[in-house]
Amino acid sequence: MRAVTVMGLAVWTVGALLAGSIASAPAQQSSGPSPQLSPTRTAPSPQEAPNTNCDAYAASDLDPQRKTNGIPFDKINSVLAIPACESAVQRYPNSVRLIYQLGRAYAKANDFESAIMQYQKAADRGYVPSEYDLGVLYEKGLGVAQDEAQAVAWYRRAAEQGFALAQSNIGNIYRNGQGVPQDYAEASKWLHEAADQGNPNALIVLGTMYAAGQGVQQDYSEAVKFYRKAAEQGDAHGQTSLGSMYGLGQGVPQDYAEAAKWLRLAANQGYANAQYLLGLIYENGDGVPINLAEAANWYRKAAAQGDDDAQRRLGPLDSDAKAGRAAEEAGNATLRKALAAGKTTSQAWEDAALAAGRAVLDVELAAGRTQEAARQAAQQASDQVRARAPKVGAGAPVR
Repeated sequence: MRAVTVMGLAVWTVGALLAGSIASAPAQQSSGPSPQLSPTRTAPSPQEAPNTNCDAYAASDLDPQRKTNGIPFDKINSVLAIPACESAVQRYPNSVRLIYQLGRAYAKANDFESAIMQYQKAADRGYVPSEYDLGVLYEKGLGVAQDEAQAVAWYRRAAEQGFALAQSNIGNIYRNGQGVPQDYAEASKWLHEAADQGNPNALIVLGTMYAAGQGVQQDYSEAVKFYRKAAEQGDAHGQTSLGSMYGLGQGVPQDYAEAAKWLRLAANQGYANAQYLLGLIYENGDGVPINLAEAANWYRKAAAQGDDDAQRRLGPLDSDAKAGRAAEEAGNATLRKALAAGKTTSQAWEDAALAAGRAVLDVELAAGRTQEAARQAAQQASDQVRARAPKVGAGAPVR
């Protein structure tokens, strides 16, 4: 979420993050009854299934009991994962690991009702990642009616067993008062437990709480510490927040070069907000030479991801770039023509300056600029050409 522009750099307010493994999937409603919390749980079966194709295709990279390195949810190929996991579960029906992974495969295919059935089976036997993912589904209303109380209950189960993502989510739920009374102390407790495990989402939210003075005394230096820990893990959100603090001089000495460094790291990961802020730096010349082409490049990348602020700033820059090209082409063509016609150097350069100004005026008016703004831009273009004219004598411009 973006706030205001201060000293040329937009303040970026860290919003609430859902750290769930299922992101941006369309909400669906279940036609059947919502599964509820089971009154009792049993420990996971001691039977250990060997490494299978199901593990290769659907193991979570966040599952402490995974048999492989695991893959992020958005990288699952459900066409391969579903049959592999169905076969594995049929062969090893007591493996909660494989049951959970079958749930992930179904979820990736947007078959949330089938996913919930598998998650419930694993969660009833105490499989922590399944408890967490059930919380995500209830919080988002995927495959079941949205139920914040159920989401909190499942998150709490996983959080109490030390699962950092659940701790981060339940902390953020208390921070926002989402389905529970707002309680900054409870939020801070869970967020610190997740942050102690290095969870970047928790680190960022804690940074935001200190930056905004939510439940704690406002402390920009403390906010920077949390943002830096997330940024140093390569988290684009954390890098953007840290870069913004350097740009604003909050909690650290103002340092646009350091701001640009962190924003560029996030922007190169495709993080739209960082791309927008980096565009501002180049447009305003904050710690770097003004480079409207570079600014437009970053605005364009952010706008392509739906960033409305970037799109609004891109329009005038595209117009300015077009005007600059028109001025250069018109000025150079007129200069060559005037010199070929035998005009003096000073006369030829003056003709070029006037031609550049007229070209800019036409472009600016076509772009919807006011007469006054277009006239000022045209005058500036003419003056820039005159400044480039050869000098004689003691360096005085040729008139």
